Amino acid sequence: MIHYYFFKNVITNLDNEILEKLEFDDNLVFNLANFNNTPSFYSLFHITRNDKYKIQNYFDGMEFNSFIVECMINLQKNNNYKQLLFLYAMVTHRTLNDYLYPYVNALKSSDYSFTTAINMLDFYDAKRNGFDVTKDSIVKEFHDSFVYYDYMDELIRYPMVKAFKLMSSESYFKRCYRKKKTFYKKYAKVKYRMVLLKLWSLFFRKHGIIPTDFPYRKKIDTKLLNVKKDHYKIGEREYCDSLDEILKNALKDSLTIISAINSYLFDNNDQKIRKIYNIPEEKKL
Repeated sequence: MIHYYFFKNVITNLDNEILEKLEFDDNLVFNLANFNNTPSFYSLFHITRNDKYKIQNYFDGMEFNSFIVECMINLQKNNNYKQLLFLYAMVTHRTLNDYLYPYVNALKSSDYSFTTAINMLDFYDAKRNGFDVTKDSIVKEFHDSFVYYDYMDELIRYPMVKAFKLMSSESYFKRCYRKKKTFYKKYAKVKYRMVLLKLWSLFFRKHGIIPTDFPYRKKIDTKLLNVKKDHYKIGEREYCDSLDEILKNALKDSLTIISAINSYLFDNNDQKIRKIYNIPEEKKL
């Protein structure tokens, strides 16, 4: 949910010239805003199947920057505004993670996991936007959001081969979306004491996921909001940013990257994107 609201904010800050050419609704915004974590659902609820592609690792790793560049090059040939919105979403998701994940790891208590901390912030951000993830159904609210569209496959298929050396089929992402929908429909709001989730506990642990991480909860650790601006360290540097300041900084960086992409696509100016992604001049774009 935090990615959904963040991407909505990014969209509202796009240049009007671009915005008027984009067609979207809340279902599509939710879908695209959360595409980057879709591969993590591939082997969920299946005892024997493993994800041999490990695409989530690539989406979270340094190869992702090369992937985005290849998508951008591919998009220049296609001139498709649906694909452009999809590209914006992938960039936005990663940029938010780059800010949010170190922040959460620095402020969360050792009493709960990183996933639990993210779920707390999901509840908080959704609640202040009028949506209660402990009561309201994500699947019902975004009923058309669990679809892998042809234009998405057309944009990323070749870039995945180029950047990740992977030929991931359309069926891979369709399976991911089905598992993702099942999770949000049956498990996102359940409590650990429920028998069904206990039956799956050994399988979840096999994949490094603890069942108690999953359910949304009403209580959050207010330290994660950092409204008192306490100091914390990320690496060797000290910060005192609050959650809202982290989101503001991520928004600024997302729009900067999007502006550089637009300069490349619409103005044939590749200097901004080269600087952001450290692309040498000898590399053809």
